[in-house]
Amino acid sequence: MRARVFLQALLWLPLAPLLLLLSLLLSQRNMMLALVLAVVLVHQAAAECKNCVTLGKDEKAMFRAHSEACLAQSQVDPKLVDSLLRGELIDDPALKKHVYCVLLKCKVISKDGKLQKAVVLGKMAHRADGKNVTKVLERCADQGGQTPEELAWNLFRCGYDKKAVLFDYMPIKPSATGDNDA
Repeated sequence: MRARVFLQALLWLPLAPLLLLLSLLLSQRNMMLALVLAVVLVHQAAAECKNCVTLGKDEKAMFRAHSEACLAQSQVDPKLVDSLLRGELIDDPALKKHVYCVLLKCKVISKDGKLQKAVVLGKMAHRADGKNVTKVLERCADQGGQTPEELAWNLFRCGYDKKAVLFDYMPIKPSATGDNDA
C-alpha cells in the first residue's frame, strides 16, 4: 500500500524533473534499471485506472478558476476543498454546495443537479479515454438526492468511487505540485 501511495505521488511530477532526480541519486548503471522500472510502474498504474481521464492544462486551469469563483458562493472552508483534492470526501453541506457550483460552472450538471448526459458524453466521445468513462458516467447518472447540491454530490461521489473522470486525477494547487501535462 505504501508503494502505491508513493507511486501515485510520482504521477503528479513532470517526467523531466523526475528523471533528473533519479540521475542525481543513482549511479549510471542503476539509472537504466530505475528508468525501465519507472516506465513499467507508470504504465501499470495507468492501466489500473482505465476509467480515469487525465485533465489537460486548459481543463485544469478551468477547474481551478471555477473552484476559486465558487468559494465565496459556497462559503466552504478552503481546508475542506484541499482535503477533497487529496481524495478525502468529507460529508459537509458547504462542500456539497461547492461541488455543485463547480460542476455547474463546468457544465457537467444542470441547475437541478443532474448530469447533462448529452453535453458530457459528447465531449467524452472525442477523447481516447472516453469510452470507459462514458460507461461509468452512464451508471452514475441517476443519483438520488433531495436538493440539487445533494444530487451533484452523489454524482461526484459515484464517479470518485468508480475512479472516473475528474475524480482520480484531481488538479491540485500549482504551489503544491507541478502540473502533469505529459
